[in-house]
Amino acid sequence: MPQIPEHLANLEAWESSRRRFVKSVLLAGVALQIPIFTSCSNITFKGNVKVSDEQASILNLVLNKLWPDDGNGPSIKDLNTQNYILNLLLQEEKHKYHNKFIVEGIDWANETSKENLKADILNLSSDELDKLMEIMIEDEYGSKWCSVLITYTYESLILDPEYGAQPNEVGWTWLGHTPGSPRPDSSNNYDALFKMVNDEV
Repeated sequence: MPQIPEHLANLEAWESSRRRFVKSVLLAGVALQIPIFTSCSNITFKGNVKVSDEQASILNLVLNKLWPDDGNGPSIKDLNTQNYILNLLLQEEKHKYHNKFIVEGIDWANETSKENLKADILNLSSDELDKLMEIMIEDEYGSKWCSVLITYTYESLILDPEYGAQPNEVGWTWLGHTPGSPRPDSSNNYDALFKMVNDEV
């Protein structure tokens, strides 16, 4: 069983911190600079140097179970959530422990599927996947992992599209949100400010 990072053990505090961050994004127009990755098909999703294509597909599968495409708002695909998370994994210096937790959780989900349902998670039927999600959420580790994924989904709903989230402002449109000014650009985004502070130290 992989370990829950110490800073995620108190999930309520971590989520509160993320909510404060998201609120500051909306108010100040500053967000993570995240290039967009595209899926290579509707079934298999392209990974990156941190995850394999199979791991990316598992992540996408779980995200779509946590945030189903039921016609009530934008889907995971609409929000580009999977690719938003994949690109967080590339920012090792900023998200080291979060990244490890996410990747280990992907592998844990597949191992849990094999242990309980005798099949890889990508080969489960819809009913079997529902059962697996129940098993995962009842587990302390799985519950925290799924909660972190949901938090990142909310972020992909409201971050500025320039950074790889909610293309064409689909999330803002659904929420009826009008972004403030100035909007982030290459001169005032998170990476630019991070570099500026480091250069001055």
